[in-house]
Amino acid sequence: SPSRWCAALALVVAVSLSGCSGTGNQTFGSYIEAMSPPPAGEAPVLRLYFDRDGDLYPGPLVDVDLSDDAMDAAGHPALWNVGLRYKLECHFARERGEVPEPCEEGGRPFGDGVRPWASALAALGVPPNGSTRDVWWRLQDALAARAAGAIHEAARRPDGSARTVVLLVHGFNNEAGAAEASYAAVRAEVERWLPGPDAKVFVQVYWDGLENKLGIPIWKEAQFNFPLVGLGLRRVVTLVGSDVPLRVVTHSSGGPLAANAFWDASAAITGGPRDQVRLQRDASRWPRYRDVYAPHRADTTGRWAIPDHGDVRLGMIVPAMPGDTFDYFDAGPGGPTRIVIGVNRNDMAIIKLGVPTSLTPWRATCRQSGSACLSALPAGYCGRVRPRLRDDPDTALRLVDFTEPRSHRWGLLWDDHAVGAYLDRRDAGRFFRLLFADGLEDPVEESDWCR
Repeated sequence: SPSRWCAALALVVAVSLSGCSGTGNQTFGSYIEAMSPPPAGEAPVLRLYFDRDGDLYPGPLVDVDLSDDAMDAAGHPALWNVGLRYKLECHFARERGEVPEPCEEGGRPFGDGVRPWASALAALGVPPNGSTRDVWWRLQDALAARAAGAIHEAARRPDGSARTVVLLVHGFNNEAGAAEASYAAVRAEVERWLPGPDAKVFVQVYWDGLENKLGIPIWKEAQFNFPLVGLGLRRVVTLVGSDVPLRVVTHSSGGPLAANAFWDASAAITGGPRDQVRLQRDASRWPRYRDVYAPHRADTTGRWAIPDHGDVRLGMIVPAMPGDTFDYFDAGPGGPTRIVIGVNRNDMAIIKLGVPTSLTPWRATCRQSGSACLSALPAGYCGRVRPRLRDDPDTALRLVDFTEPRSHRWGLLWDDHAVGAYLDRRDAGRFFRLLFADGLEDPVEESDWCR
């Protein structure tokens, strides 16, 4: 049909143009400096910033200059592909006469423009002695503890009771300003279910989901970022008091990020043998997977311990992940007590601008460039996730089908992927009600999705 030809042509054009549009990392230094607390009378908003390796930015937890021009040595072509640790550690390493391997590229040291940040170490009480890697992990431990302490303090009422902490996690290809706008819209929706500033505390996660004007080149790359960031977020969440209720709202690849924070989601980590080879050839990222993710993804003790928390509810709006993300869900402690998954057969990003799975489920483009098919094909949820969690007495599972009738899409093949579009859809209220309400409705939509 003409509409299908148009869809195919759009995909070809987008892929062709993507070669002319570079993919880069998201950095947050200047954005951190520009943020201010919410107005008086509104619920507190805390912000956590992670680089692509899952490392916390020192700001705003401590006062250190991380403006973008200071972080990125101007004109150095390789810096976009380097994690925050490499950008920062090279400065104080050279002060001690060390030049770690990551600080050298083509004969030029990384971090030429990085200003002194020894004040961050001093503020956190981290001694600068030892190897740069040891100092870095001590710094990250201190930052995670300070972040968890800030969350715990904001959530604690004067009488000792706990406010609900609402954790918000964006998807890939979101620069900080766009993420902030979507978070503001979600906060307004949450206000309906937890009214008043005393009822909740918001914690907004910003992470390097890469950036590209077209988005397509990111699909293959971002899948290697969110597992590491999930492990970094885990380091903070596991330190938050277990009596603090946690409600998590994610969008797109923020879903698998949160999955890696709350359980061992490594079954879906690389998407297949070809991606495993590709990851191992990436010299800038493979060491973090080899040395940190692989040995610690299922930890129950230590800095990367899976949170053993009694009151976590996780709401995923079109999570960009396959069903095997849940394969090891019941292998560790705790885990979310309620999971709400929003799906959509026609989401333009989930099916990667291909033909909607409602038309051609046997040729699902959601499998390309890292599978996102849990949100587009019934097989992932009905054949993998539901059987695993259905009889779990500690976890309630619910599904919300956001797929719009064609008449609601103005004749287009695809549904808009943006958070705001989902908040405007007819089933948004049910999604948030299932996540926040005390009672739990029966799984009325599962039979239609799984038939």
